[in-house]
Amino acid sequence: MEKTKMYPFCQILYKTDDSPGWLYGIIAGDKNTAEQKCKKNFTSYQIVGENKSTKEVKDHYPYKLNSADAHLTTDWIYNIETDRWFLPEETIPCPASPCTDAKKIKIGFDLSDGKRSDDNSLRELLEYYTEEKDIYCNDTVYITACIAIKVDKKKNWLCINYSGYVYENFINFIEGVKADKYSYLIIDEFNFIKIISWPQGEKCRIKIQSYEVFIDLIHDIADFSIGKEVFICSISKLIEYLNNTYKRLDKEVRAAYKLQKKKLK
Repeated sequence: MEKTKMYPFCQILYKTDDSPGWLYGIIAGDKNTAEQKCKKNFTSYQIVGENKSTKEVKDHYPYKLNSADAHLTTDWIYNIETDRWFLPEETIPCPASPCTDAKKIKIGFDLSDGKRSDDNSLRELLEYYTEEKDIYCNDTVYITACIAIKVDKKKNWLCINYSGYVYENFINFIEGVKADKYSYLIIDEFNFIKIISWPQGEKCRIKIQSYEVFIDLIHDIADFSIGKEVFICSISKLIEYLNNTYKRLDKEVRAAYKLQKKKLK
């Protein structure tokens, strides 16, 4: 049988000047070839992946990175204003673009949301937990929470999978905001949402980004400036209430799992 010819290529982040952030590109060839091309064409670069394709690959930079793929496979954050990608250890400059100057924010959650009323029933939670634990050795209970964020009169809904891991991510984000630091929240791999905060004196600038799965689009769900203490108070209450609800459901699911195992003996 004739062997299929494979064409190597590299994924890169690169810069052509000293502006903050990175452009994304594809370079044909193996790592050594890509290194030589990058040295000639860019002021700075990183080779972030090596792959092979059954089709011939051509150099393509800049190259539009699929929004969902970027979220699932990296922890990079996209900056709409500059059309650049930022690594998690880098600080995105606070946007100069106008945004809503919000006075009030109200954040709450709903475990039913009408359309997904079965998601948090004990039967559904137990079924999912049993599969995760018995097949994948993942000892984590997940619940579905639909979070409503009302900024002044405009309301947005975010649907997330919540667990103790997500709680830790929220707490780290809140602590960063309290410390007047540039902070971001990546809820988890399968929640295509990122929340970014920049300090602005007694206020903070907040962006809620969506990395759309099916239409390949990164956009701002919300973009507003608000009093820092107002924002911290609201998001802290959310995470406290949500986590207390989660702890109750977590105990119920684990107790039901033990009872289920006893009955099978």
